[in-house]
Parts: sequence; C-alpha cells; structure tokens
Amino acid sequence: MAVTISRDTYDRADARYESLLDIIGMFGVSSAQDNVRQQIMFDGTPMPKRYPNQSRPKVNVAGILSDFNRGTNPPSRRFSDAPVLQDTGALFKSITHEVKAVDGEVDVLADESIAPYAAAQNDGIASTQPVTEQAKKSLATFLRKNKQYQPRLGFLFARDELTTKPIARKFIGVSEELEGDVAKLVEEFYQAGGEK
Repeated sequence: MAVTISRDTYDRADARYESLLDIIGMFGVSSAQDNVRQQIMFDGTPMPKRYPNQSRPKVNVAGILSDFNRGTNPPSRRFSDAPVLQDTGALFKSITHEVKAVDGEVDVLADESIAPYAAAQNDGIASTQPVTEQAKKSLATFLRKNKQYQPRLGFLFARDELTTKPIARKFIGVSEELEGDVAKLVEEFYQAGGEK
C-alpha cells in the first residue's frame, strides 16, 4: 500500500509533514493487522482458506516442511484450513510502514526480515524452501505414527526443495474506509495546526 500526498498540497519543508505521513503509516499498519485478525482482505472479502481444493484430511504441506526443517513437530494448526496467516504471530508483527518524506509517500509493507513469507502471502508469490535431511528424518518418524498423512506428505522424500504458490491474501491495501479515514485525518491534522 502506498499513499502519496502531493507536493502541491502541503509544504514538505513543514516539520508537520513527516509527522503526518508517519500517522498515515500507522493507520495503514493498524488496518492491515485488523484484516489479518478478522480474516478479511483489504477490500472486505473473506480470506481464502489454506489449500481450498484439497480434500480432507487438510495438511499445510509448506508449514509442516518448515517445522521439520527446524527439527520440530508440526502443531495441530497445520492440519486445519483456517485461520490463515496467524500461525506464529510473526506475519502480524512484520506489518510496518516506511515514510519517504522527500517523495511525499508512506508505504505499508511486510518486513521480510521478521516473516520471510509475508509478502508472498499478501501477493500470491511463489516461494521455495529446502527439503533437508533433517526434514526427511522427522517426516519418516511422523509418518510411522500418522500413516493417514502419507498420501499428502510422502512425496517430500523424493524432493530436494518445495516450491509453493499461495493464494494472494491481500491484507495490505487501501480500502475505501481507510482512504476516507486518511482524508479526514489529513484535513483534521492541518486544521489543528499539525499537533496530532
């Protein structure tokens, strides 16, 4: 999400200008976090569930592989199709903003240093993770006890990596409501002399 306040509208030399952009960024972050919490995309439509075309039992293959690569067992949430984007809280924490006062812009984005998969989830971009020897050992142990998941996970033994392309779940964006809130904020900010 990018919001630009034109050079003609406000004096960028005004110290309040950068403060205004920062507040707009905080509005955008709050909006995106609310979308994740409420399981809606920025336009108000429900977020697609995990693997919507997968029959039961539901298996979050990418998430389980990530667990096995770290040497941990998959938690129960890996076998559910919802809620999405809430597994660890890292994606929620990754939503931040950057102010570019010179350009009159504020960007709301997902910081990939906190959640490397966050932008891919928002935009539906393919990502790849290795299938390590550790993962294969953990998988073998898991499948001995949970044979019902063999059809969904057994293929990983023959792979060196797994590429997944998630459905875009646009939690970051400018809704009509956010656009109206920002317009009102800008008006109130300058009417109050930039003291917000």
